[in-house]
Amino acid sequence: MVVVFLLLWSAITLSLLGFMADGAVQQIRALSYPNVPGLVTESQVIRRSKTSGIRLRYHYVVGEREFEGDRLRFGGGEGESGDWAARTVATLPPGKKVVVHYDPVSPDRAVLVAGIEGADLVWFQFAMPFTVVMLAGWTEAWRRTPWGRALRSDTEVPDGFGPFTVGLVAFGLAAFIGLFPVLFTKGFHPPLALMITIWCLLISIGFGAGTFAWWKKRMGAASFAGGQR
Repeated sequence: MVVVFLLLWSAITLSLLGFMADGAVQQIRALSYPNVPGLVTESQVIRRSKTSGIRLRYHYVVGEREFEGDRLRFGGGEGESGDWAARTVATLPPGKKVVVHYDPVSPDRAVLVAGIEGADLVWFQFAMPFTVVMLAGWTEAWRRTPWGRALRSDTEVPDGFGPFTVGLVAFGLAAFIGLFPVLFTKGFHPPLALMITIWCLLISIGFGAGTFAWWKKRMGAASFAGGQR
């Protein structure tokens, strides 16, 4: 039953990560795309039930061919915040000249924003608790198999979670808890510098918790071995 749950959970989590990774990779690749001048022809806020998006169109020419683009950036993270949508439309009014980054293989694929932004990192933070459950679940499932038990030291305390699992859980909890203040104060489009700082903090928390668990388990293993003599 546990394995079935892990398989289903892993399929959903990997699909989510794959979608976000694809967008992030395309954004990074767009940094090397050639660019041409463009002109915004349409820009307006699209109101939805609880969020707002943007409708964007811009005209650009590659060689002698004319194109019309409607993509601000690759991946998700375009319309989750009404404030962001209004600010974006305000900075891209019709008639404004822009720089268009286009795919040299398919010139009709173009974006106005290239590279990683805070929106990319905040979505990866959102996915981290799901990823941690997947990794921690498979790690502990492996540790409890005959092969996993055979790899343990003879002096290892037989129960409790491993340091790797402890570090993962601490990292996942910190990512989950830390997501709320970011969303409530900055929305889904926080500054990149802020998200880099948060990710450094999350990694430090996970590494510190895992290191402490390793040290504690090692001390406990020494006492466990001493009690067996």
